[in-house]
Amino acid sequence: MFNDQRQQINRFLYRNGTPITVSVLIVYVVLFFITLALPGIPILQNIIFSTQDWLPRFWTVFTWPVGDAAQQPISALFAIGWFYLFSSSLERTWGGRDYGLFLAAMASITALGMWLGSFLVGNGVASGLWMISGSLAVAWALINRGETINLFFVPLPAPAIGVLGAVLVWFYGGASYGNPLLGLFALLSCAAAYWYVTKGRYFSSRSSRTRGTSRRGDGYSLRTDSAARFRNIGQENTPSRTGWNPFRWWKDRQERKRLEDIFRRSGFTDDK
Repeated sequence: MFNDQRQQINRFLYRNGTPITVSVLIVYVVLFFITLALPGIPILQNIIFSTQDWLPRFWTVFTWPVGDAAQQPISALFAIGWFYLFSSSLERTWGGRDYGLFLAAMASITALGMWLGSFLVGNGVASGLWMISGSLAVAWALINRGETINLFFVPLPAPAIGVLGAVLVWFYGGASYGNPLLGLFALLSCAAAYWYVTKGRYFSSRSSRTRGTSRRGDGYSLRTDSAARFRNIGQENTPSRTGWNPFRWWKDRQERKRLEDIFRRSGFTDDK
């Protein structure tokens, strides 16, 4: 019986290829309703990041995205959709391991950037999906430069989405509670996201390919070569579109995944 339940949970988490995204949202929703129903329970102080006293609760460097200090249901609902849009796309593109490390890095860099800034401009807090989604939006915009999203019936190209993501990080990192200068330090995560998409993944892939060739032989080299071939598949020069269609987006993602699987099984590499 226990194995059956575990299999059902695994199927639920993995059926869309986004177990990390789904898990984060489940934890966020559960904690949101707990704190909404029991406002006196001190659970948020052990989840959200505070620059003033985070050292005894060092884990808050990573856990703050699932805690919502604002406690506004409508805002939380839109934050869930915003986070899912970018998080699921990045997880499908990079795979669970790489995306999980990226998400943890964005959370910790945001928090530690604010902590360093607090010595100069005062204390602050980090919490909620809106803020973590900002750096994810920057990464998504760099990968999908040719895409356009209809935001409340207003078409926004990918570069504008990236700028909007950075504004969200700045706003929730300090401006929303009267410390806009601290929000500038939170933008360190957006800079890190930019570097990772434009430079970091290239060096990571090249390093992995070198290690794979020397330690495991051609089989591992093939896998890393194929990953390198498809890591910027969203950056190809595609025609500009007038709007973002979720059905078209899903179909394109599935087609890209199918082509990647075919390439990996073909036995070809990018080596000249």
